[in-house]
Amino acid sequence: MLLFSATLPLTDVWVRWLTPTIGIAQIIVIRSMVMMVAMGALSWVNRESLWPTQHWALHGIRNITFVLAVFLWFFILDYAPLSDLYAIGFTSPIFASIGSVFALNERLSFRKCIGLLGGIIGTLFVIQPGFDTINPYLILAVLCSVLWAIAMIATKKLASSESPTQLATSIFVSFIPVTLVPSITQWVMPSGVQWLLLISLSMTTLISHFLLAWSYQRAPLTYLAPVEFSTVIFSFLFGWVFFNEPILWTTGIGSLLIGASALYTMLEG
Repeated sequence: MLLFSATLPLTDVWVRWLTPTIGIAQIIVIRSMVMMVAMGALSWVNRESLWPTQHWALHGIRNITFVLAVFLWFFILDYAPLSDLYAIGFTSPIFASIGSVFALNERLSFRKCIGLLGGIIGTLFVIQPGFDTINPYLILAVLCSVLWAIAMIATKKLASSESPTQLATSIFVSFIPVTLVPSITQWVMPSGVQWLLLISLSMTTLISHFLLAWSYQRAPLTYLAPVEFSTVIFSFLFGWVFFNEPILWTTGIGSLLIGASALYTMLEG
């Protein structure tokens, strides 16, 4: 899980280095194609079906919200510090926990209400509404978290009938038709270094998916959830090392509040 927490923000470092010269759509379509080739090879080795065979409507909802969340996330990467984005990103489990009340008929407990309130307060610390320097792109990060939460709920409903390989393939394939046309119209031939970054981005993304699945299969959530919050710490570190981003006390307090609220909510029962 610690390796997952390190690889996740590392993918955003690759994207930030690529976006000044390569469009987001092109980055996503190349990443998706490289990962599909890798998934196809893994499926052949494991003799496992790649394609889902049922619940197409739910797959559609999951894919649409996931694609929108990734597009939005890549778009705002250049306009906000990594530490702020990942702090707000940790509100997703809180939104998903609240959304499960309506989508999965789970009960609205006191713990979920407290977790949501703590997450909101932590987010306000990061965004700093009412201050002169409010960053509007952080508001979009909240929307990104809501979209991600919807995708998480759909994934939870599909997990009982679809394999991890089928769930991953469904997501990766959905990016290609959405990004192919805009990427072709603005295509830039990557240089050797950029191809290396694109392949590194694809492989790091795929590795992070498998690290997360491997961790959840082998350890209880009570052990993993606190470690997963180290993603925010790595985002602080990478933002400071690679982009000289300052670490603000408000982001630190907000991150702690959001992380504690997410942990408090996820560990219910």
